[in-house]
This record gives sequence, structure tokens and C-alpha cells, in this order.
Amino acid sequence: MGGNLTSKVEYPYTGKNLFDKNSQIELTGQYRGYTTGAIYNNSDYIGIKVPINSSTTYTISTDLGNNFISNLCFFNSNFNYISGIAFNTMDRTFTTPSNCAYITLAVYNAYNWLQIEKGTIATSYEPYIAGTLGTAGKNLLDISDFNQTINGVTVTCNNGIVHCEGNATAVTNIYIPLKTNVTTDGASYCFSGKVTGLLPNNISSIRLLTTNNAGGTYSFAGTYVTIVGGQTKFLTEARTETYKYLLLYFNPDQTVNFDLFYQLEKGTTATEYEPYTVSPTSIKTYTYGNR
Repeated sequence: MGGNLTSKVEYPYTGKNLFDKNSQIELTGQYRGYTTGAIYNNSDYIGIKVPINSSTTYTISTDLGNNFISNLCFFNSNFNYISGIAFNTMDRTFTTPSNCAYITLAVYNAYNWLQIEKGTIATSYEPYIAGTLGTAGKNLLDISDFNQTINGVTVTCNNGIVHCEGNATAVTNIYIPLKTNVTTDGASYCFSGKVTGLLPNNISSIRLLTTNNAGGTYSFAGTYVTIVGGQTKFLTEARTETYKYLLLYFNPDQTVNFDLFYQLEKGTTATEYEPYTVSPTSIKTYTYGNR
């Protein structure tokens, strides 16, 4: 255990808010209708076009409230229309199709801020941030803040630490999105989970996934880590792949109350847990106030 490994990398970085007002307003006084993606005129609205991941869940929030966003359309990488949703209800969470590369939305033009983020929870507003990352700490997992209850188990994530509490009434899978996708480069990596708190042996497991599907094909090392209270359990693998989700699996009828510390690092041995950190070399921040 121990050791502080860092690596020099240069790759694009985007904060939790994926909407860039400077480059993603496609239409002014117009928007795309959800039935076909055709353009309609309306001087009160703008149309935004945002690059997005496929098979991923997102939540939208704005200072105007939910009634001022509508006509959600999904497009592929060639910007061909796939499908759409009227999106004029209070539910602002959606999952993109498997071949989706862009979304478009109609947004009332009097808004001050708009946020599109991974996950099922609308978190506090953060301006769009983008740039290039420089020196990263050893832990490559930047986990989204998260809160979800399924089958009697509540899973929350704050500042990268996952807390699990409750008694599962059935076999349960909970998918936690990464704030920033992680791409491994073919070198050997180690994926680990350390547990503190109440966890009966062999009732829970974790996976690092390329998509929100629990199958081994989509998992780091093609399998799972069975987590044990008070111990660090890990897998190692050399593969080039992009990971987007963490999965927590619970067997039924066992009471749990524990904290889980995830880590993905280069090498073949799980070292002492460190939170995700990164030092920016070129970060641009756009702050939007009153229009």
C-alpha cells in the first residue's frame, strides 16, 4: 500500500455542465420539432445543439423552470434524426439512444442559465468549463454526485465517496455515472474498491462499465469485484477502452451501511486510496449572468 503516482496527460476536459452557450446555440428565433427534427419559427425560443454520449442518462435544469424547455430530438453522428420527445412535462431526465451523438432542444430565450449533466439528479448550477488537463493524480475515477434508492437500498455519492444503506428487497443493480469518461491506453490498470462499515461478506459486488449494462462484455476485465468489509479488493487488466459507469450489485435480504472508495490506477496492484484530483494546464470558464 502507499505511493503517490502521477502521470502527465493531455486530453480534453469538460466540467459537469455540458452546455456551452458560446458554441451550441444552433438556431435563434427557431427550434427543431420533436416529431421529425424539422425547423419551426418562434421568436421566443432558441434551438440548441449539444454533443452527447450514446446510451447515457442526463438531467436538464434551468433558472426558468421546467415549462420553458421542450422538443428534445436525438441525432446520430451524421446529424440524421433518430427520434424525439415532446419533453413538456416536469420530468427533465432522459436516456439517449444507442446510436445518439447529438441532442437538440427548444429553450425559451429569456433564460439566464441552463445545465445539462450526466445522471438522474439536477445538481447545483456550474458554468460550462472546458480545456486541457495536465498532471492527473493516480486515481482516474471522477465520479458524479449521485442519489438513488432502488429496492430498499439508497446509494449516494459526494466528492467521490459512495455511501450505501438499507436492505435490498430483490437483486439490485445501481449504475453510477462518471463525471468524466476514462479511456485506458492498453497499459495495465488496476480497478479496486475498499469498504468501511457494515457489509456482510459476499453479498455485494462492483463493476467498471463501458455502458449502463451489467454484462461481462461491458466490464473492466470482463467480470466483477466482490467487495468485503474492511478490505481492498481489485482486478487488473490491459485493454484500450472507454469507461462511463460504475455498477453496484446487491444480493437481497442483507442489511448494509457502508462507504465505498473506488479507484482506477495504472499498474497491477491496488495502492492506498486517493480521491480524484487533476491540475489544469489550460481551462477556459464561461460564466453566464443576466442576458
